[in-house]
Amino acid sequence: MKELFLARPSETHISEIRAYREECLAHDTHTHGDSGLDEWEDISAWINSCRMTERKETLPRPGLVPADQFMLMEEGRPRIIRYD
Repeated sequence: MKELFLARPSETHISEIRAYREECLAHDTHTHGDSGLDEWEDISAWINSCRMTERKETLPRPGLVPADQFMLMEEGRPRIIRYD
C-alpha cells in the first residue's frame, strides 16, 4: 500500500507543483482547493502567497483569515496526488 503524507508547498516541490497544475488544467479549467494555483504561472510566487496567508500579520488583503495549504504526496515518489 502507498504511504501518503501531507507537505507544505516549498521550493523543493516546484517541479511536482508545476506538473500537478498542468495535469489539473488539462482535465479542467481550474484547480480546486489549492489557493488559486491555476491563476499562478510563477510557482515560486504561489508558494510565497501560500506562506503569506499562514499568519494574520502577513495576509495579503483585508477580509482574509489565516489559512494553511498542504499537498497530499506519495512517499518515495515525490508526486502530488490529484483527487477528483
